Amino acid sequence: VMSWWKGRGLRSDFGLLPRRRDFRVGLACGAIALVGSWVLTLIAIKFSGPPPATGLTRLMHGERTVWLFLFALFAFIGAPLTEELLMRGALWGALEHYRVPRYAVLVLTSLIFALIHQEAWRTPVLFFSGLAIGSARMITGRVGASVVAHATNNFLPALLLFAAAG
Repeated sequence: VMSWWKGRGLRSDFGLLPRRRDFRVGLACGAIALVGSWVLTLIAIKFSGPPPATGLTRLMHGERTVWLFLFALFAFIGAPLTEELLMRGALWGALEHYRVPRYAVLVLTSLIFALIHQEAWRTPVLFFSGLAIGSARMITGRVGASVVAHATNNFLPALLLFAAAG
């Protein structure tokens, strides 16, 4: 609403509708985020042991329900859209408005992205993912690319959740 009222509209302010280049850059950055996160997770497990149980891990080991399926759908579509509009859309745009340097914007939005998940064990992994996903936004100047990167990053975990729900 603020984009329509005070800004130039969703398309102009956020570049939400992905273009062909946004898909290419988003897929590449999302794949980097996915592979890098996997490697960092393996390193973290080696040094600190398995991650603590979360509500999701308990849900996955429990009865297969429609809730698990809905969570998987949200992980693939809902989270990338909402988190990217917030982090790489509104926050990125606000920081750019105040002339914060590009790389500082990338680091700040990635750090906040990692912290909003409130998972201390995964914070370094999420920070790395945020850097890779944010790079899509920085390269193209459009949120659509970071949405594609985020969805690419979440694809395999969501697929595993779909399999667990089915």
